[in-house]
Parts: sequence; structure tokens; C-alpha cells
Amino acid sequence: MTIPSSLVLGPHLYKVDCSHDTALRLRADQRRGDSHADSLLIRLDPDCPHTIAAETLLHELLHMCWNQAAVNDIEGVEPHEEKIVAALSPLILELLRRNPDLADYLLKEEP
Repeated sequence: MTIPSSLVLGPHLYKVDCSHDTALRLRADQRRGDSHADSLLIRLDPDCPHTIAAETLLHELLHMCWNQAAVNDIEGVEPHEEKIVAALSPLILELLRRNPDLADYLLKEEP
């Protein structure tokens, strides 16, 4: 399965850049991915193993959720964003992987 080239989150359409040049820049910075709320851009290294790429994409999406929810407006929270996102992303991903019925239930829309 390929990484989506764009994702909708809230009112925004985010471009997902997995180009070779992006991968080289990320590796030079010793990163697997990053996200930029102001430019609606998520960058990923496409050459990571699937499990790492999936966790990294979820991690960056959680940063975008954090940004849209204006969590940093809560006093004292901003310095903890990376630690919180890093802690939650592998747990949420594993929860969904190990419980596919849960994912189906959460994604089902009522008729």
C-alpha cells in the first residue's frame, strides 16, 4: 500500500511529500518525517520500513491535530507537545492494528 499524497484533516488539505529529495533532506537532519502547519505540508521518508513510515505519518498527523485544536493555547502545554505526540502515536497505531474490528467500528458511518 502506498502513502497517500494528500490527506484532509478538519478544513485543510495537507500535501504529503515523499519525494526522493525530501527523503535526502530528512535523512540529513536525522528525521523520518516532519510537518508544517502553515504550509499544510507533511514530509516523510518513503524508504523507511512500512511500520516506521506508518507510525511517523500518524505522529505528524497528531501534530496537525494538536495545531488545529489550539492545544498550545493552554498555558504550559507547548513544551510538552513532542513528548505527548511521541508517546501517543505508537500506542494509537498498535491499538488500531491489533483491533481491526475497533477500526471498522470507529470508521463506520450510520446510514
